[in-house]
Order: sequence, then structure tokens, then C-alpha cells
Amino acid sequence: MPDVDVCVVGAGPVGLTLAIALRGLGLGVRIVDRAPAAKREARALVLWPRALEALDSLGVAGILRRNAVELARVTIHGRGRRLGELTTGWHRSAHNRPVNIEQHDIERLLCAELAGRGTEVEWDTEVTDVKVHEDRAEFTLTRPDGTAESGTAAWIVGCEGTASVVRDRLGIPFEGRRRTGLQVVQGNAHPEWPLGEQQGHGHIFLARAAPSSPSRCPTGRTASSASATTPTPR
Repeated sequence: MPDVDVCVVGAGPVGLTLAIALRGLGLGVRIVDRAPAAKREARALVLWPRALEALDSLGVAGILRRNAVELARVTIHGRGRRLGELTTGWHRSAHNRPVNIEQHDIERLLCAELAGRGTEVEWDTEVTDVKVHEDRAEFTLTRPDGTAESGTAAWIVGCEGTASVVRDRLGIPFEGRRRTGLQVVQGNAHPEWPLGEQQGHGHIFLARAAPSSPSRCPTGRTASSASATTPTPR
């Protein structure tokens, strides 16, 4: 018999959401991640209505919304002037507006929700090998001190991104390709500008070199991401 029903590899938003869904079905879940702890740096910012609907079906949308800022409108700027405005709320859903909540806060809240359902994330634990059989999957876990542990699960799911050990061991190719010359930078700040700091009001600044999209966070800071493409050497 396998040690656990499902082993989830990767404790990002996808892995955590899957683990919560599986626990809701009464399955035994083990979730591991090679990172030493949950993320703290700025990353993705917006949860869109369809994602909130899916999370609502798992019973976790409420806690995320209570820690988020509803995004009601976005003003678009270009060449030093206001070009127009986008409004939200037209989507026919109980979650008809996107919300601003940063990825590390999403992960923190989902970790707490999962722990409340009886499963803690095993940090600093890397899956270094996987062998799949007809009735189970065998996996090897390695920790920073070099100690290794073997385990079995009825199912193993790789949610650890592009450098997936699970996918590699199963021979599943990553069919995407890297976008060369693209840089995306995100950070948090308290801006000093004449635009104000209204809750639920975001901005998009169009620029050829590096367009940016600052928006208010629940913490009171403004998160901004900017992307730039550099020419690829010939």
C-alpha cells in the first residue's frame, strides 16, 4: 500500500490549491518544496474573477478577498497625458472584479488554510528521483544535510515549474520556449505623485522602452511591474 494518496511536489499557488482540493475530497496529501520557506519577495499581483470562482469552489476565496483590494478601475497614461480609463464589474459572477493581492500573501494564506485541513508544507525538501509503477509512484526526498528518505504515493503531481524533476523523470517534454531579451521587474514603493493613492484604482503607463502598471496593495504600498525587451544579439 502507498504511504499516502497523493504527493504534491511544489508549494506555489498551484501546488497549494491542488493540495487543498485533495484534502477537501478526504485524500491523504503530502506536499514538499525545495525552498527553505514560503516566498517573501514581490511577484504576481492580480487574481482575476475566474480564478476567484475556482478558489470559491474550494472554500478559500473568502479569506483571499478579505486580504485583498478590489480593483475597480484602471487609468491609462501615455506621453504625459491621460488616455482613458477601464472599469471592472461587468463580469456576471459573484466575483465580478479582479482583486489585488500579492503572490507571497496568497501562498501564506493558502499554507495556513492547508494546515487547518491537516497538512503542513514540508519545506527544504527536494524530490530528487521518481519511479512510476502501475499501482504507485516511488520518490526520493533529499534534505540540505544530505539525508534522504524514500516514499510511495498512489499519485505524484509535479507543480514545481519549468525545472520539474517529476516531468523530467517521466520523460514529459517542456514544449514552451524561453523569451530571450525580456526582463520583467516588480517592486513595492510609496510613490510621491499627484495621482493620489485611492483604493481600487490602478494605472498603466504606456512607454516604448518599459511600460509599467502600478496598483495599490492591501498593505498600503503600491506594487509596480515593468517589462522591457532588449535586442537579441545576432
